Formats: sequence, structure tokens, C-alpha cells
Amino acid sequence: MMHAKLKIPTLILIMLFIFCGCSKKDKQEITVSEEDVDIAKIVNVNIPGWKAGIERVINYEQGLRLYAGRLADLYLVYGFKKFATKEYKNPNSLSIMVEVYDFGNSKNAYGIYSFDTIGKKMDIGNDASYSYGILRFWKGRLFVRIVAQEEYRQLEKSVIQFAKAVDQKITNIGERPYLLTKIPQEKMVPDTLHFFHENACLNNIYYIPESYTLGLSDQTDVVTAQYSFGANSYPRLFVIEYPDELSAQNAYNAFTVRYYDEQTPVYRNDDINIVRTEEDDYNSISIKKNFVILVFEAHSADINKRLTKEVTKKID
Repeated sequence: MMHAKLKIPTLILIMLFIFCGCSKKDKQEITVSEEDVDIAKIVNVNIPGWKAGIERVINYEQGLRLYAGRLADLYLVYGFKKFATKEYKNPNSLSIMVEVYDFGNSKNAYGIYSFDTIGKKMDIGNDASYSYGILRFWKGRLFVRIVAQEEYRQLEKSVIQFAKAVDQKITNIGERPYLLTKIPQEKMVPDTLHFFHENACLNNIYYIPESYTLGLSDQTDVVTAQYSFGANSYPRLFVIEYPDELSAQNAYNAFTVRYYDEQTPVYRNDDINIVRTEEDDYNSISIKKNFVILVFEAHSADINKRLTKEVTKKID
């Protein structure tokens, strides 16, 4: 079966989440299972020359959909709990919106941020980026967007000022997902690192028709990145962590049968299975303990072996 390749800009990927679908019923309140955060206080900042409106706090799916539109599906996949928003206006009636989203834990907050990191990097929160009037950052279990509604070039300094004020009100720093320590940093292409859990996210980053056999769920952690190996050689690496070794083995077996057994075999041993596609790309799958490692679109089998080996060394 031929592998479908999609290389789509991140903003378009976000729009595609309208097709993901969610199982929760409208108006169903989202349960908060960890220590709560008063996000209404966090969106309430005092910036000279800006008049504050009324803050809103929403913790149910329909409210999120009404406010965020197609982005709601993406937020729900990452474990959305609640959000608060507040609009500020200056004397010229230009507005800035402060949005704070609670995703329940720092892994998910980092994950939602990692989905779109393109832009000017800022020293705000744990990681931050700014582009076209929108500054995004994550800290603790929170993901923050500061949005200039109009005239964003004129308001860039104010957007940064608001972001820094919100950052100072978030006391919990949080941690990056542990899985990030399992992938190589050398040759990584900027802004291609993503962390997620479920199949909907995978197929909006890199479409694989057979990916349902990987058994991704809210119990799996996945990290992916692209690497630069010369002109027009940008293989993509996926590392999937399963709850246990049996789950990893079942996924490895199922995906191998549905995908790799349909391709031209190149190299196979106990450590790695490499195939060549009709487009002359080299793809591979490996398993180590409760981790499954995938490499797509390498230009040689040696690249598959190299990336896989770097991951397995970090797992040992």
C-alpha cells in the first residue's frame, strides 16, 4: 500500500482538526483532576493606558467551540479543562485579547504549544513565539495566547508587555515531557518538534492511512521531529511511548503487517525493519522495551539506522 505524504503548513494543519471529531457531549463540564488554578486572576493584569473589560471563564466543550471555533478540536485532543479570556482596549480603541487555557498538566500545555512554534522566539514563560500579532507561550499546566485584534505591527510591544505581565502571575513552572529526552537534538529542523498523544494529531502532522493500528490514545506519549541530512533530505522521526511492553509489541506487530509488509524490503533484523517505498524513500520501524520508533522519508537506509540507534541508546 503506497504511503500518502502530506507536508502542510502548521496553520493549515490546525484548520484540519474540524474533521477530528470529539466524543464529549455539548455543554458537558470538563473534570479537573489536578490542583486547580485560578485563571480568572491570571488574565487580570494592569497595563498603563489599557482599559480592561470583563473576564470570562469557560469549562465546557460548547463554550470552547463557540469561542475557539475549529481550534476547539485541537484543544480537546490535548485534554482541555477550562479557559479564561479578557479584552483590553487602549485610547485609540485598539484591542488586545488575553487568553489563558488550562490543560491539566504541563505535558499537555507543552504539547499544545509545540503544535505551532513558528515565529520570533521570546524569553517568556518556558517557551514563547510571536508572529503576526499573536504571542503564544506555555508555563506549568497553562497555555497562553496574547492576540492583537488589529494593527498588530503597531501593537507588538504592547502584546509583549501583556505576555510578560501574565507570565509573572503564573507561579508553577512545570516540566517538559520526559519523552523529549529520548530524541536526538543534532540536525533537528527548527519548529518541527511536536508532542502529542492521539492519532488525530499524528495524521494532522504527517498523514499515515495505517496509523490507526498503532493504537494511539491518551495513554500514549508521542514525540516527532524532522532532521536535516543535506539538500532535500528531511526524514521525520516518531518515538511512541506505550504504557507497557505488551502494548508496544501489539502496536509494532499490527503496524508492521498493515504497512511495512506491503513495501519493498531492504533490511531487517531484530533491531530494525527498513523498507523502500514507490517514491524511493526509506521508512523503518523498531521496538525497544515499551517504545516504538518510526522513521519516514529517509534518503538512505543508513539514515534510518542512525536515527533509530540514537534513540535506542537513550532508552537503554
